[in-house]
Amino acid sequence: MKAEAILSAMNYIDEDILFAVENRKDKRNKVKGKTQHRLLIAAACIVFTAVSAVFINTVISNSLPKLDLKISKGDGMGFEGAFLKNPDDFESGNPWEYSVFTSRMPVYESNSHDEKGTPCGLNEIQLDKTVDKAVSALGAKTTDISKAYANDLYGGYKNDFVYSVTAETDIASITANAAGGLSVFFSTPITLPFDFNAENAAEYYTDKYSDLISSFIGFEKPEISISTEYNAYGETHRSYRVYDASGNKKEDVINYNLNYAELRIENDGTLTSIYICNSESVTDKIAVYPIITEFNAEKKLIAGDYISSVVQYDFPGKEYIAKTDLVYKSEKGETVAPYYRFIVELPEAPDDIGIKSYGIYYVPAVKDKYISGITLIDGEIQ
Repeated sequence: MKAEAILSAMNYIDEDILFAVENRKDKRNKVKGKTQHRLLIAAACIVFTAVSAVFINTVISNSLPKLDLKISKGDGMGFEGAFLKNPDDFESGNPWEYSVFTSRMPVYESNSHDEKGTPCGLNEIQLDKTVDKAVSALGAKTTDISKAYANDLYGGYKNDFVYSVTAETDIASITANAAGGLSVFFSTPITLPFDFNAENAAEYYTDKYSDLISSFIGFEKPEISISTEYNAYGETHRSYRVYDASGNKKEDVINYNLNYAELRIENDGTLTSIYICNSESVTDKIAVYPIITEFNAEKKLIAGDYISSVVQYDFPGKEYIAKTDLVYKSEKGETVAPYYRFIVELPEAPDDIGIKSYGIYYVPAVKDKYISGITLIDGEIQ
């Protein structure tokens, strides 16, 4: 590195680093002979490494492309939330933890859908191979093949194309979607060889269908995530998600959000379907971006700088924040970026059966300087 570059980078060194180096220098003055010489060399290496890292990070950060984030306000009902008896009931299984906060997370460009919202990330040949692979992993026999075309979905395509392929087999209906998803619907629900227990059932089915799942996503160390919530009638509903846990928290968060399998296990313990999400097959990494802390995201939330489908109620205040985690969120064919997700109690919502209503509020995790704008799907700008 040139001398002028090092001097320029010195302006970006954190004051705590400079203080620590200076403090070590004072102590070093008391050391004599060869030991002092070695320590001075080591100190110079430390400073050089710190300066180089800061300089490189600064150059990289300044060259990152701006992001135009697009996000939906919610589903067709206009409300994304949860019904819980108490905040501790909300356990998404997300491996993100604030205690292992990372200052940077990758952002991806999705190729899963076109401008009309039609799945298009995988072509017909790839879909055929995906279905064949799933049939083989299940040890099934194909009885029929059908294909769905883009013009049947939205129409208006001059050059029509296949966006999904379905294989009917002797044990299940298997559909490969051009957006990178694979769905398996069993003709007859699979039953457990023992009495139902949520954890044991999830482990049993994960092991039983490990060949199928590992055919599409990394699966060296499967991690099972079970979340529980209630419907408006107070009935329990569990979701079962399986992802590959690498031990690296950043990678685990990515796998949990983008590469996973969902098991549909009913309350009687039967398995009715498996959905596998393989986002890696239809996304390209843009870059790794600096992100804000949970603390700063909370400040933005309180200031009203958030995205939510909870339009019936205003954000009630900091004291009603029940849970926070970091998730990846995107819409069809848009940028896949990290967001802080806040689970917030809605005190004004009716509570007739002892079930409280919680709304979901999102704050972009990427720093503002790298976001050119946030476009809501209904055309509003946040």
